[in-house]
Amino acid sequence: LHPLRKLIILATLLITASMLLAIPVASAQGPARDFGSEAGFLSSLNSQRAAGGLGPLALNGSMTAAADSWALSMATGSFLAHAGDIISGTPSGWTKVGENVGRGQSVTSLTSAFMNSQGHRANIMDASYTHIGIAVYTNPRDGRIYTTHRFAALPGAAPVAAAPVVAAPVAAAPTAVPTIAPAPTAAPAPTAIPAPPTAVPVQPTPVPATPVPTATPIPPVVSTPEPEPTPIPATATPEPTAVPATPEPVLPTATSDQTELDADGFGAPPEQLAFVDSASINEAATAKLASKTAKFGR
Repeated sequence: LHPLRKLIILATLLITASMLLAIPVASAQGPARDFGSEAGFLSSLNSQRAAGGLGPLALNGSMTAAADSWALSMATGSFLAHAGDIISGTPSGWTKVGENVGRGQSVTSLTSAFMNSQGHRANIMDASYTHIGIAVYTNPRDGRIYTTHRFAALPGAAPVAAAPVVAAPVAAAPTAVPTIAPAPTAAPAPTAIPAPPTAVPVQPTPVPATPVPTATPIPPVVSTPEPEPTPIPATATPEPTAVPATPEPVLPTATSDQTELDADGFGAPPEQLAFVDSASINEAATAKLASKTAKFGR
């Protein structure tokens, strides 16, 4: 082979091998943390608070670290749920904590979904919250982002409200429900239960006897005899009398002259019979011709 051709074949093999080796590496790559989306969520949520006249939430490092651990777990396992412990990472002295989690396509779509959900919106727009922890991871298999937001009301002055920024709403619905853990409160002091009052006996008041009414006699009921029905003599319905059937007239098959000729020798009607053959036709024709000739000869 030509040296140049060998070089081209070798380069092609190297490129193919490198592509095949890159496929397992990409598939084995785990979720990647998205710092840009974390900053985007902080800005977007504070814009919503500013539009409602609330101060911004300050980013807290320990709360963000706790949110980071849970967001990574969700992205790795491709699931969405609240953490069993949303207090870990929260500085001491807090009076209220909360959490929002979600997965979706972008910061804008998830922010819109949070604001369209009553429970998630309540966490974002809670005036008592002062700090937040945010973590975002991208799942390489489906390209969606998984995020965890930890809210806390910490002691100290509330932050000053920032200028409002309107976020473009995009429909998307997070599947989890926000969890709010109230701050521990002291047990109320027991309340003394007063002793029940002693019952004072009361003399019963005599009740006058009520006279029993006397029954009024009821006159006997005289039964009225029912009228007896007057018998109606039965009228016998005469049975129909059978009408003898009238025999249908038998139409002669020959002319009147022929009937006269055939009547002799065949009995009286209705037992009259008739038949047709060449001899009878000739005889009938001859007799008819003779009859016509006799009429014209008169």
